[in-house]
Amino acid sequence: MENMASIFRGDFGGLRLDDVHISEGHLIGKENGGFYTLMKVLDVQRVHVALYAIGLARSAIEEAILYSKTRKTFGHPISRYQAISFRLAEDWSKLESVRALAYKALAMQERGRDNTAECADVKSLGSTVAFEAVNHALQTEGAAGYVKSSALERKFRASRGFLIGDGTPEIQDLIISRRIFGKEFAP
Repeated sequence: MENMASIFRGDFGGLRLDDVHISEGHLIGKENGGFYTLMKVLDVQRVHVALYAIGLARSAIEEAILYSKTRKTFGHPISRYQAISFRLAEDWSKLESVRALAYKALAMQERGRDNTAECADVKSLGSTVAFEAVNHALQTEGAAGYVKSSALERKFRASRGFLIGDGTPEIQDLIISRRIFGKEFAP
C-alpha cells in the first residue's frame, strides 16, 4: 500500500482473487458482467470527482480574490491589474462551464441515457481546469501561497491528484474519441 501525497486520506493498492466461486443468489448483475457494472459506477464517480475538483478550485480562486483586493503594489490593489483579474475571471467562467456540463451528465444518467462520454468530458475538463485555476490562484499569492502552512499549497497538491485519480485526462480522451469517431476509427 502507498499513501497519497494529498490532503485526502487514503491508500491505494490492488486486490487479486483467484478461483473464487459465488453462488447465483449472491451475484450483483449478470455473470461476467462485473467490469461493465464497475464502469457505469466509475462514470458517475468521475463526475463527482470533477465536481469536487472544481469546488476546491473555486475556493482557491475566492481566496486569491480576497488576497488580490488587499495586496497592494504601486498604491493599488493587485486586483486592479488585468493580468490578475482577467486570469481569475477566466478561470471562474471555465469552472462554471464544467459545472453545467456535470449537471448535464448527471441528468442524462437520471433519464437512463448513456452518459459515458459526457462523464469522461467532465472528468477530463474538470480536473484540468481545476488544476489550472488553483495554479493561477497560487501564482496570484506568490510565495505567500506556496509555503507549507498555506491552504493554497495543500489545494495545489490535491488538485494535481484530481488529474490522476479515477482516470487521467488521456484515458478520458480515449473514451471521448471512441464515442465521436467510433471504436473502429479511434485509438
